[in-house]
Amino acid sequence: CTRELELAEKNKAHCFAVGPLIDNGAVRTYFMSCESEQDKLEWMVVIDATIEGVPERAEKRRQTIALKQQQRSKQRVSRLSMARSIAEDSQDYMDPRYRLEKWHRLCLLAKQGPWKKIDTKDGATVARFTFKDQSIVTIKIEGIAKATKDIVFTFLQRATRQGGKLDYPFRNETVLQELDGDPSGTVFHREYPVPLPRISSRVVCGVRSWVPEFCTPDGTSGLLVFSVDHPGLPKTPGTERVAIEPSGFILTTASTPDGEEATRLMVVAQLDVQGTLQRMLRGAYKSGLLKIGLRSGFQHVCQQLARQMELFNM
Repeated sequence: CTRELELAEKNKAHCFAVGPLIDNGAVRTYFMSCESEQDKLEWMVVIDATIEGVPERAEKRRQTIALKQQQRSKQRVSRLSMARSIAEDSQDYMDPRYRLEKWHRLCLLAKQGPWKKIDTKDGATVARFTFKDQSIVTIKIEGIAKATKDIVFTFLQRATRQGGKLDYPFRNETVLQELDGDPSGTVFHREYPVPLPRISSRVVCGVRSWVPEFCTPDGTSGLLVFSVDHPGLPKTPGTERVAIEPSGFILTTASTPDGEEATRLMVVAQLDVQGTLQRMLRGAYKSGLLKIGLRSGFQHVCQQLARQMELFNM
């Protein structure tokens, strides 16, 4: 199939690759450069139709090029808007009131956002926003954790620290700045190597803030993460910068069918992981593979919490 190039691969304008989406070493990848973006998209459409064995579809798909260019234009506008938002955050994130405003926006999105493709299975509900014309992928998973909110909050705080049961997203990170106030926070930087040939490493620079219940008028608590620029961010040539709109864990009070106090745990992610990985992320969700992974991850968190409760009750 055809694919867009990663940042580390781009050395000519209007270039694309023809080959496996993930290089397996057995099939060659060819790189082609065109005179314009229009030509590139048309060549990609024709080659994909031929590879699929239905060249008669090429002309029909060619007619959708203008629509695709409109969609990409909208995605570019979305990315520019997000870049401006990150730049603005870089002036305001040190104010705890601004972090609380971000938190309230995240909670409102989780409860009232235009969620679609809602799918409940094995005690967990997965949903997403539309992918059309959006540079950001917005997904959510939620379910009931059989513990009180304060216990879940403390567990997640400890489990995501270095050496904790759920520390992978923050492992080997560099702390650039500590943020005072309520809620307090940390500006962090981490590079994520991608174990796929020709896929650039991804870099994250963001604020991580644990929001305790006493900071919120509605009694919510949890973890807030969002991208910022920071003067201490090291230069990492050949990498792609991940953009994170307000994301994190949201905890609210709930109850089990037996009437016992429990916690509704919502995990919301708003991500642009850039390039081929973003295309793979959308494809993985549509195929159902990502939903399986999300449910497995949610069950893992609940299992770790249950073990913690067993130790707590001994």
